[in-house]
Amino acid sequence: TRPSSPVSSTASSSPAAHRAFHSSGSLSPPAAASRSGVARSPKIRAASPWAAARIAFAGLQAGVCSGSLARAVAHTAVREQFGRPLATRQAVQLRAADAYMDTEAIRVTAYEAAWRHDRALPAREHALTAAWWASEAGKRVVHAGQHLHGGTGADLDHPVHRHFLWGRQLDAYLGCGTELLAELGDVLAKGEPS
Repeated sequence: TRPSSPVSSTASSSPAAHRAFHSSGSLSPPAAASRSGVARSPKIRAASPWAAARIAFAGLQAGVCSGSLARAVAHTAVREQFGRPLATRQAVQLRAADAYMDTEAIRVTAYEAAWRHDRALPAREHALTAAWWASEAGKRVVHAGQHLHGGTGADLDHPVHRHFLWGRQLDAYLGCGTELLAELGDVLAKGEPS
């Protein structure tokens, strides 16, 4: 059965595996000491570096978007315009709701891809899907976070600018959404195994 949290499993606690890993000088654990305790096949191991990077990218983008949205919600709750908090305006509520839905889509796809990768299940399509959501939805969320701050969002010293910049940089690291979607389409069209 599936665990309640895809990140709840722990690494192998075998003292011998632990010593071998730390004394080898290697930055990656041996295949037999995967987090799930399942030895990974060479095919899955070969696809893992890109899949793992894309999954990590998506997880990081989920955190960046969550932080940007939290700052925007806090700002609009206290910032008043015409005697009412900005958060009471329908346009602000809809923009924040869209950003929340995008952030959750990034988080859910990243968790699913991470869970599959950790369990040594085919995860290529899931990693590409998570990276695509992180790229496309991530841009929308950090833009919304900055726009909901109004003029403060343009201040380079304000923390929301860091969320915006980080979100945009993450989008560029592993390819833009169009490239990821094209790769995902090729994988699905060819029926390549994950």
